[in-house]
Amino acid sequence: MSTYNFFEPFEQAPVRKSHKSLILILAFIFMCALLGGYHYYLYQNELQVKSEIAEIEAYINSSSVKSKLEIVEAKKKKVDEMNELLAVMRTMSMQIDSQTVVTADYLKMLDDQLDANIFLTNLTVEGNIITLQGYADSYEAVAQFMFNLKAAGGVYDIAAPMIIKDESGYQFRLDGMTKLEVYNENQ
Repeated sequence: MSTYNFFEPFEQAPVRKSHKSLILILAFIFMCALLGGYHYYLYQNELQVKSEIAEIEAYINSSSVKSKLEIVEAKKKKVDEMNELLAVMRTMSMQIDSQTVVTADYLKMLDDQLDANIFLTNLTVEGNIITLQGYADSYEAVAQFMFNLKAAGGVYDIAAPMIIKDESGYQFRLDGMTKLEVYNENQ
């Protein structure tokens, strides 16, 4: 019995091999395949998107699209010019409307200052310079009219460069400065 080993069992028990390492290896291979397939899928999508972008750029850069863009740009420029003209016309319309009111008010003020002895034959307004021409029965009526205009505030710095007596009365011309900017068709 010298060869007998007491430390070994009499029968060898079958050793079960662990399949954990095999499962881990298979799981690793599966994950690599999955990730590789996903990257391949992303790469294919990238190529498809690049080809679609190239098609769109080719369409945008085509001569028909460029000519249409030029037409649109020309029309946009024309619309901008028309909008500017419309704004100018609206401004002018408002100015004319406001000037018409001023003119009507101004003429009413002049009419209120007239006596029964004074008749106007001509009224000229250029900027803020006014010239009145007419006839009066007396020199005093012309002087009173000048005083009334100045007192009403419609005319200042008024002068009478011409008062002429004739057989029907007095012909006069008055020059003055208006306090209001009055619309004149010649401007």
